[in-house]
Amino acid sequence: MRILVRVRQLLLLSIAGLGFAAGVANAATFAPPAGQRLLVIGQDTGSIADYVSSVGVVPAGVTGYTGIDTLGGLTTNGEWGAGINNAATLASTYPNSVLVLGISLNGQASAFANGAYDANLDVLINTIKNWNRPVLLRWGYEVEGTWNGHPPAAFKTGWIKVWNRIRALNAQNNIAMVWQTATYCPDGISVQQTLDWYPGDQYVDWMGMSYFTPQDCSWTEINDMISLARARAKPLLIAEATPQRYDIGALTYSTDAAFGSNKQSRSAQQIWNEWFSTLFGIIDTNADVIRGLAYINADWDSQWKWNPVDGIGPVEGYWGDSRVQAQALIRTNWLAQINANGWLAGTPSLFAALGYGSGGGGDTQAPTVPGNLRTTSTTANQIALAWNAASDNIGVVRYDVYRNSVFLASSTSLSYSATGLAPSTTYSFTVRACDAAGNCSAQSPVLSATTSAGGGGSSQGIEVAGGVATLYFNDAGWTGGWNYLCLADHCVSGTKVGNRWQRTITEQTIAVGATYQIQIKIQNTSSSGGQYISPLTSVVASSAGGGGGPDTTAPTVPGNLRVTSTTSNSIALTWNASTDNVAVTRYDVYRAGMLVGSPATLSFTNTGLAASTTYSYTVRACDGAGNCSAQSAAVSGTTNGTGGGGGGAQGIVVNSGIATLFFEDAGWSGGWNYLCLGEHCVAGTKVGTRWQRTITEQAISVGSSYQIQIKIQHTAGSGGQYISPMTTVVATGGGG
Repeated sequence: MRILVRVRQLLLLSIAGLGFAAGVANAATFAPPAGQRLLVIGQDTGSIADYVSSVGVVPAGVTGYTGIDTLGGLTTNGEWGAGINNAATLASTYPNSVLVLGISLNGQASAFANGAYDANLDVLINTIKNWNRPVLLRWGYEVEGTWNGHPPAAFKTGWIKVWNRIRALNAQNNIAMVWQTATYCPDGISVQQTLDWYPGDQYVDWMGMSYFTPQDCSWTEINDMISLARARAKPLLIAEATPQRYDIGALTYSTDAAFGSNKQSRSAQQIWNEWFSTLFGIIDTNADVIRGLAYINADWDSQWKWNPVDGIGPVEGYWGDSRVQAQALIRTNWLAQINANGWLAGTPSLFAALGYGSGGGGDTQAPTVPGNLRTTSTTANQIALAWNAASDNIGVVRYDVYRNSVFLASSTSLSYSATGLAPSTTYSFTVRACDAAGNCSAQSPVLSATTSAGGGGSSQGIEVAGGVATLYFNDAGWTGGWNYLCLADHCVSGTKVGNRWQRTITEQTIAVGATYQIQIKIQNTSSSGGQYISPLTSVVASSAGGGGGPDTTAPTVPGNLRVTSTTSNSIALTWNASTDNVAVTRYDVYRAGMLVGSPATLSFTNTGLAASTTYSYTVRACDGAGNCSAQSAAVSGTTNGTGGGGGGAQGIVVNSGIATLFFEDAGWSGGWNYLCLGEHCVAGTKVGTRWQRTITEQAISVGSSYQIQIKIQHTAGSGGQYISPMTTVVATGGGG
C-alpha cells in the first residue's frame, strides 16, 4: 500500500508569523467538551458489529468509507476485500453515534477538481444531511500518501469546492471536514511538507492523522503532527489507528512489515504495554489537542485485501488481528480505559454534548431571502454592503456574506464591509439569512461592485528588468505586520517599497510573456481572521523599464538537437549554441511538451525513464531578461531494453476510439496482475507478449500524458511480486 518514496523540498510558512492562535478553540465543529474525547470504531460493518456485541459498548462514532467516483459503500454494500462498507447501514444501526466517513478520490483528484463528479458530490452531501447527525468527513484521507497520488493543487481546489458546496446545500451544520495526513515515516514526506496539500485554516474543521507503527521513526511524525494541529488551533482526530503487525488472538508480533514472517511471542500485557499504553499516554499528554480516536478493531488476516500470504491481489503489508475482544486481558484493559478518562459513548445525549442541533428546538423553517443587497460606498480596497432584513418564524441570528461564490464572513447586522480588496477590481457578492436552528435561506441575487483605482499601474504582477524578476502587489491599506508574497505555492516575505509590497523571485527563472500564478497573504486587522489572502491569480510576466530600456530580443533557436547516448533508463541530448544580443543564460529542455530541465550548458541527460520506450524532446534558449526563443525541431530517442524483472515497453495506445493500457512481459510469473491508470487498477490479460486491458474508467486523449503502473505476481521478485514505478506516458494513436 505504501511502497513509493517521494522526497520533496517544500517551504513551510512560519506559523507563528501568521499569527494563528495557540490552543484549540472550543467552537470547533463537533469537538467534544474539554476533558472529553470521541471514541470511534471501524472500519467495516461486520467488524463494528462484532465489537459492539463482544465489548458491550456502543462507540461515540463509527467509521465508513466510500469513493467519490462511484459512491459505492454510501447507501449500497461496498466490498473491496476488506469487509462490507455501507454508511447508510451504520447510520440506521447506530442512531446515537457520530459517523466518520472516509472519502477516497480513487485517483480522480484532478478530474473531481475539474467538475467530473459534481453530481456525485451533491448526492453525497444531501445523503449525509438527511441522516440528521454529526458527520466527520475525511475527504481524500491520508492526503499526502503516495499510494493516493493526489496532485497538491488539484487536491486543494477540490477540497475548497467541497467546503463551499456543503454551505451552498445548507449542510454545514451536519458536516465537519477532517484534513488527515498519513504520518508514514518511510514515504520521506515530513509533516511540514504535507502543508502543500493544505487548503487553508478557513477551510478545515479538524486535523487528522494515522497511527500504526510510529515506533519505526521514534514517533517523530506523530509528535510533529500534534504540534502542527496545536499551532493551527485545530482539534486533532487520530483517524485510523491499529496495532499493525500484532496478532492479539495469537499473541504474536512480527518485524516483517510485508508478510508477517518470523513471528515472536508476546504476552497480552506486553502487547498492551508496547502499543496501547503508549497510544493512550500520548493522548493523555496532549489532551488539549487530541480530541478523538478512531480505532480499527478487525481481524485483518481474514480479509483478503490485507492478507499478504493468501495469493489474492497485490501485497498490502502485514496487519494481523487488532480485535481487543480476541484476548481477555486486553479486553479488560480496554474497557477500563474507555469507561473512564472522558471517553464518550454513543448515547442519546451525545449529539447535544457535541453542540449538534443546539438551539434548534425542532425548527426546520428557513428565513426568507434578504432583499435589496446594495453597495453603500467603495474605496480602492473596500466595498461596503447593506441589505434589507429577512424574516423568520422564530428569529434571524446572522447573515452569511459570500464574495465570488466563496463564504466571506457572517454579520449580525444588516451591513458588512469587505476590506483588503485590490484596486480597480470587480467582485460579486451575495448574502443569506440563517436562524438559530441552522436553517438558512437561499442566497440573494448577485450584486457586482468595483473598487476605485489605486495609485496607478497594475495592482499586482511580475516584472523583469536586467535579468531580475520582481513579484509585487500594490498596497491596499493592509496592516502589514507580516506578509508573504507567493509564486504558486512558494511563499516568501516581501518588503514595502513606496506603495507596493514586493520581493525578488529567486526560486525559478521567469520568462517574459509566460503566465504564472501569484498570491499575497498579509496581516490586515480589519479583515476576517485578522489577515487578507488574495485569490490565486494568473498574471503574465512583463518587462520593466530602466537604464537604456528593457531587453526584448529573444535568442535564436538552438540547432541540431540530437541524442548522444541511451541506457535502459536515460537519454543524453546535446545541441548547437544559440546567439543573443546580450547573452544566453539557459536552455529549457522539454519532453513531450513538459519542462524537464534548464541547463546552462549545451547538453542534458534525462534520467528515470522507462525501458524500451520512445520519448520526444525539444529545446529553447533564454536570456537574462526572460526572452526565450521558439522551441527547436523535435527529436525522438528510445531507451534500451532491460534484462529481466524490471519490465519492458509500456504505454497507452488508442485505436478506433478504444484505449489500451499495456506492458510488455518481462518474464513475470503472472498468477495475478493489476494494470493501473493512476490509482485505478484493474486486472488485465496476457495477449502475445504483453499484458493489457481496455481503459473504460475515463476518456483518453492522444497526445495527453497519463500515469501508469503494473502490479503483478513474480516469484523471483521482492515479496513475490513486481511493482513498477508510477510512470508518465503519452497516449499514442495507431495500431498498438
